[in-house]
Amino acid sequence: MVVAVMDLTSREGRREQGVRIQRAVESAGLSIEEIATRIGCSRALIYQYLSGSTLAQPDRLQRIAQECGTLLESFYSDDPAAPSETTGLTSPTPATSLPSSVAVPFDLLSDLADAQEAPPDYRALAATCERLLAYATQQNDLAATVHALKRLGNARYFLADYPRAVESLTRAITLATEAGDTKTGLASRQTLGGALLAMGRISEARKQFTLIADSESQSARWKGIVSLGSIHEMQGEYRKAMERFDEAALLIDKAESEGEMTVEAATYARLYIDGNRRYVYMDGGDFAEARRLAESCAETAEAIGNADQHLEARFDRAWCDFHTGAWAEAYCGWKAALQLARFVGDANRETLCRAWLGIFSAAAGNLDAAIEYGKDALSAALSRGDRRAEFYAQLALCDAYTASGERGAEARYHVNQALAIATALRQERDEVECRLRMARLAFSEGEIVELEDAASRSLVLAERLGARHLAALARVWLLEAERGKLSPDENNLNEESGKAALEETSNSVEANWRGYFATDNSEQAIAILEGLRAELRELSLEDTLLEVADVFAVYVANTEKFKDEQTRSQFLEATGWLPLSARFSNSPTNL
Repeated sequence: MVVAVMDLTSREGRREQGVRIQRAVESAGLSIEEIATRIGCSRALIYQYLSGSTLAQPDRLQRIAQECGTLLESFYSDDPAAPSETTGLTSPTPATSLPSSVAVPFDLLSDLADAQEAPPDYRALAATCERLLAYATQQNDLAATVHALKRLGNARYFLADYPRAVESLTRAITLATEAGDTKTGLASRQTLGGALLAMGRISEARKQFTLIADSESQSARWKGIVSLGSIHEMQGEYRKAMERFDEAALLIDKAESEGEMTVEAATYARLYIDGNRRYVYMDGGDFAEARRLAESCAETAEAIGNADQHLEARFDRAWCDFHTGAWAEAYCGWKAALQLARFVGDANRETLCRAWLGIFSAAAGNLDAAIEYGKDALSAALSRGDRRAEFYAQLALCDAYTASGERGAEARYHVNQALAIATALRQERDEVECRLRMARLAFSEGEIVELEDAASRSLVLAERLGARHLAALARVWLLEAERGKLSPDENNLNEESGKAALEETSNSVEANWRGYFATDNSEQAIAILEGLRAELRELSLEDTLLEVADVFAVYVANTEKFKDEQTRSQFLEATGWLPLSARFSNSPTNL
């Protein structure tokens, strides 16, 4: 079969494309006015496309295809082998399977690939690049083969198909070296390093980034330097990370002042550096500064049209809001980031959003949703070898099972899986996250020796890293271990010890309410928890916070303090949680 290809250089070819556009619009039940409004152009321009008087630009066609629910390829050819949104990635096409009689012209495929990059449709882009690669290989065009491999590797990277991304990019580097194409070779190394890092192959990733950082290319060196800094950040070497970021910033300032980098390119570079700086602030528990940077980066990214960094900034802003108790903003931020990640085809961030929505849901007591999010994220991460996303998915499941108060064995399994990842990747901050969860599990099961061990090890690591919010929570668990050693009539904590713990809680909402409870100040703990319940109601979500076993215990302890039935009844009525009322309805001895 010979594929029908339009000659878009002729009026007849453009008219044929216009017929296809009109057919797609009508099939979608839209009018010309509606499609023009949706894609942000005039009705007159659409009419020019339909008549063939004006060639439709690839980015406009991409928008039309999205609004009409059709494939972009249908506007270019009748190729039945065109990639489908429902089938996902196709297998690599051998050069021998694409005879010239059925090959879509290379320039049309290139235009198609360009359109699939803005806005990105990575699945379709990967399939188009496979066809480009087959065509270029058949024609023995080395330069075109190198570029096709690089684009294919990039698309697979954003789809979080890391093993196949590594395969494509490694071939691209080899052939770029053979062709003397240093620029494409360095760009391929940058993405290759990112894919290797996602797979936990840190030493190999560091090698790629070092080669870039030591290169003579001003436009590439800063990226390699920042990526080396990101490895330092992941391993808790925050000072070294900041030094690398400062080094990259100076390099960019110099390149811009000497005219070797445009203002636009320098703006993008600084945006990328600031994105990495805020990870250091988040790791250290400086949520205010991290959120300020996230806000600034989101605005800059939106202004220059950088969807990747805009999405990353929104995700990080939600992360800060969650830890500081602004749960309504955190939830809305992650839901919006999830939708945006799906829209642009960013599988990695989509999976991370699901994992963090699982962690959020577990903290809020919506345990069914937490387990569903966690399992979805874990399945996606495991299918792609994405160790980072797998780590957070394991934490989400651990949190959900721990919060139930009845599924400790399952929680322990998942936290051990997460700890194995953190240990393999040598990420001490992540190890602290795991050991703090182990402390929580030990506390819920009354294992005081295990609680003290996990909390002590967490505190040592957190203090060495400078992670204040994690160190604060570790101190809280140590206080609980101290309290657990005392008999009921000895159980009053040293006032100064409790005060010191609360002073170190920084602005972590979890460390705060747990700290107040550990120092026998359940009223203050409940004040914080009631604020979180209000956040859930603001979202019109179910008020499930008291489904969390630890939270329920705080309310029980506070209810037991009341000396008269009227005061107790008023508190129970204000709380509005029937299981709590039922617990005390026939228990006058608890007064």
